[in-house]
Amino acid sequence: MPQPFTDEQLWQQLRDGHEGAFAELMRRYHSPLVSYARKLTPDTARIDDAVQELFVELWTKRQSLGPTTAVRPYLLASLRRRLVRTLNRDRWLQFTGTDALDLPFLAQFSVEERLIDDETQQQQLRRLNYLINTLPARQREALYLKFYQNLNNEQIAGVMHIGYQPATNLIYRALTYLRQHWHEEFNPLLLLVFFS
Repeated sequence: MPQPFTDEQLWQQLRDGHEGAFAELMRRYHSPLVSYARKLTPDTARIDDAVQELFVELWTKRQSLGPTTAVRPYLLASLRRRLVRTLNRDRWLQFTGTDALDLPFLAQFSVEERLIDDETQQQQLRRLNYLINTLPARQREALYLKFYQNLNNEQIAGVMHIGYQPATNLIYRALTYLRQHWHEEFNPLLLLVFFS
């Protein structure tokens, strides 16, 4: 059985005009892109349009695409930029100056969706849910990208259009806040359970 192509191999094949590679990238990334966009805006029509336009642009501009070793962060950042432009253009949200990239991060982390047998773990997740929802939107977004999308700090910086150090600071401050407000010993691995 042949091994599936890596994202980087598919990206190169897309650049070479292979429709199958394009279809596979769409299959792999449509759901994660929609999921991420839902954290930025509740408007499903805008989300669907933005994701579709992103893939159409990838195909039409495939020959001018550069090589990349980070397909997921590239697509997430492209989608985020597209949503910001759309929201600016349509004046759905008013942005000024540096706030233009500061989309509200709308994710409300819900423990109820998780079926956990162990009551202690359930209580910990409820506490974590409460604490995460008290974080500023940018810190919640950074945690989501770190633990749900499995991006590193450099990739998070690219997606959020901020420098590496500010991205690292957002994650550090969020984790510090969670540790300070957790009345037991806080284990960041609990975030992996929470976001899985």
